[in-house]
Amino acid sequence: MGEAERPGPVGSNSTKVDAAEDGHHRPRGVVQNEIADAVVSLAKKHLGRGPESTRVTIDGDLVVVLLRNGLGSSERLLVGEGEGDAVLAFRRVIQDVLRPALVAEIQRIMGRQVGTFMSANALDPDYAAEIFILL
Repeated sequence: MGEAERPGPVGSNSTKVDAAEDGHHRPRGVVQNEIADAVVSLAKKHLGRGPESTRVTIDGDLVVVLLRNGLGSSERLLVGEGEGDAVLAFRRVIQDVLRPALVAEIQRIMGRQVGTFMSANALDPDYAAEIFILL
């Protein structure tokens, strides 16, 4: 299983990604960094900021992007005022809107089709998970 973490987009790992995992046969760390950069870029563009840290795990047909501390100041205010359900509902809508762009980026980077995409959020602690199952 390949996993890397760094503040902002992910750090690297020098192992090669298996042909079954990455259609381009690039080092795992390069692939992980590209995925992290793409997901963080979309978050910054559409939410106004990105997470404090991102971890990408690639294991066979599974790609997981874990984002930490990505809530914006208005979202944190709402959570503090007991409106966490509203924040989660907003995040679900945003993730549905961003679904095509996220899937397209994973397909471009991995050189494989995404069969399933799932997304989840937690407020305390502040984490988001973007999960891709490749065909």
